[in-house]
Amino acid sequence: MKNIKKKYTLEDRYSREKSIEMFYIWKEFHHPEDSDEVIARCWNGGPKGWKRKSTNHYWNKVQIEMETVGSSM
Repeated sequence: MKNIKKKYTLEDRYSREKSIEMFYIWKEFHHPEDSDEVIARCWNGGPKGWKRKSTNHYWNKVQIEMETVGSSM
């Protein structure tokens, strides 16, 4: 996904497909080697989100979703 010259609009954030695309572009650029926890907590809380206690709740929700998706495969 590197060197992709793609532009998104503010409206694109409401598209599930485009939102997922944006997440993977962001993840590859900022967190290519980080754990799922660090990635999720930064996605929720910004660059230092993994350090913020306020992102623990979001991380718990993400883990539940990951287990649900994993068990349905």
